[in-house]
Amino acid sequence: VANQAMIPMIAQASGGKWPQAAGKWVFKLAMPAYESGPVMQGVMERYNPKTLAVMYDLDDEAALSALEDIKAQAQKLNLKIVATEAHRSNDVDMSGQISRIRASNPDMLYYASKGETGGLIIRTARERGIKVPIVAWAAPGGIEKVAKELSDGVISQSAFNLDSPDQVIKEFVSRYYQRFGADAKLDQYHGYGYDAMLLLADALGRAGTKPTRESLRDAIATTKNLKGVTGTLTWDGSEVTRSAASLVVMKSGRWTTLK
Repeated sequence: VANQAMIPMIAQASGGKWPQAAGKWVFKLAMPAYESGPVMQGVMERYNPKTLAVMYDLDDEAALSALEDIKAQAQKLNLKIVATEAHRSNDVDMSGQISRIRASNPDMLYYASKGETGGLIIRTARERGIKVPIVAWAAPGGIEKVAKELSDGVISQSAFNLDSPDQVIKEFVSRYYQRFGADAKLDQYHGYGYDAMLLLADALGRAGTKPTRESLRDAIATTKNLKGVTGTLTWDGSEVTRSAASLVVMKSGRWTTLK
């Protein structure tokens, strides 16, 4: 619709793999949820696993992309996949898949399933006695609602590191908690929203004294090294490149930097 109407659109939280090209008028901001390279490299260095079990959402295109990506990463890292289990998006019982994963005795469990479904996987795995590290893909929001304290220790990757010493991030975090309270949820999706506004403001400043749809689109498309809270951002057409993602771990209902 944005392309047909020729209106610039910032897709600030779409981390999935799109079935077709975004088009000239659409700009993706989120880190791809299906890319597992940074987090897998980090956990390999810390835990040195030899075997891996994988669980994924059969109905989610991004999860299917994540499956292919984790297979490639496992091969690259000489990590043997000993179990691969699928589920449907509306499944409410993961016990069968988790039982088979437990029987495979993996050194690590990786899953690609959105939000609260991931929480169900984590809770079932822990309740069934799986004690190995669990790695979530980069769209893990909401796991703490279902798994609660059982989600502690789950590892993921994030474009936003709220523990960063970077002054831009520190100021954003401080202002956010002052505005919404010390117990307010704060994760990479809030960072994406903030950076979307930074991108728009920056582009408007470069779109001429009387911005048009076209001049604003061109300004967004040529954004270089924009310092945001989810990284230093550069666009080449519709796709964004950013500085490296952070490894994070769930602790007491919040994502914190993995030390």
